[in-house]
Amino acid sequence: MEKYDETTDLPELLAAVEAGNVDAACELAWRYRLGIGGVEKDERRSFQMFLDASKTDDPVALNNVGFCYADGVGVKQDLTTANRYYRKSAALGCFAAMNNLGWNYLNGLGVTKNPSAAVRWFKKAAEGNFSQAQNNLAYCYQNGIGVKKDHKAANRWYAAAAANGLVEANVNLAWNYQMGVGCKIDHAKALELYQVAADKGVPSAQCNLGYAYLYGIGTEQNHEMAFKWYSAAVEQGFPDAFGPLGVCYEMGYGVERNIFKARELYRVAASHGDSNATQRLQTLDSDTIARLDQLIQKGK
Repeated sequence: MEKYDETTDLPELLAAVEAGNVDAACELAWRYRLGIGGVEKDERRSFQMFLDASKTDDPVALNNVGFCYADGVGVKQDLTTANRYYRKSAALGCFAAMNNLGWNYLNGLGVTKNPSAAVRWFKKAAEGNFSQAQNNLAYCYQNGIGVKKDHKAANRWYAAAAANGLVEANVNLAWNYQMGVGCKIDHAKALELYQVAADKGVPSAQCNLGYAYLYGIGTEQNHEMAFKWYSAAVEQGFPDAFGPLGVCYEMGYGVERNIFKARELYRVAASHGDSNATQRLQTLDSDTIARLDQLIQKGK
């Protein structure tokens, strides 16, 4: 059976849609939603195409209609209707819809908040190897939401999600290895997991890699690598990285010492509530005033 995805040429896709292929219609609707693959963005058209496809009881189309109602994409937002479509899709075996229902029960979106129901839906989807549900289920186990707290179970599900390519799960599992949550502390394993996520552009992982290299945790100390990863996180605007990158510039770790750049980074970090950056900024300002006073005294 022909599979239609983002690699399918537009003329071929249009021909399949014309022939009544539901999978092709869903792919084209997705392209209209995002304005990709040779079509201009048209959310109303995207919604209508998903709605038409859902009349065949296609679970993917039903789930996407639910998403459109949930986020107000091409149609007025209606969380109750979204959940109705999610339920119908889930009943037909769509794991993404199960996960969406779990999320809505977890947060009380269009339904009465019910963490236990959220866990049940997450578990159904997780057992179907749906990575986002595996990560969500792990989060519930880790925090005792809708289920008894179980850090080991959390790590098993984080590992499953990470194995399925969900980089967010790599970061969550890495943190637990770093802190010894549900497992023995293993800084080398944490570093390995952060590296996977950092290479895929996750700023929190890049920041944590910078920390590991700056202090030699789970690896040899390497100021150049610390500077590299803190810089990568700052380029994405990750708040927690501005202060540490300021330290690199202040102390000359992996980069030429630059007090002015350090002060600039500390100001940004301080504006995000970084108390250490605020303190270092005050120290730098006090040192500058002291040096100026010394120069004035020498000139008298």
